[in-house]
Amino acid sequence: MMGNGYGMAGMWLLWVWGLLILAGIGYLVIATATDHRRRNPRPDGWPDHPPHPTAAAPRELLNQRYARGELTTEEYTERLRVLTESTER
Repeated sequence: MMGNGYGMAGMWLLWVWGLLILAGIGYLVIATATDHRRRNPRPDGWPDHPPHPTAAAPRELLNQRYARGELTTEEYTERLRVLTESTER
């Protein structure tokens, strides 16, 4: 007995349901992949990263911290000296 008493019609329905389920899974995989590509437009799929900081970036950060009052004048001048020495090498 095929299809638990439903004959060939029962087997046909099982095949149709199976194919529909596989098509649904395939649709979800494709939809997820296209959504990922839309969010990450680079061809290699990795998100864009900011460029490497230049030599002026640490000095600007130091200036901002000094302007906000997070550093004393002595701390500022010492750190500026260390930055200047490290960029001259």
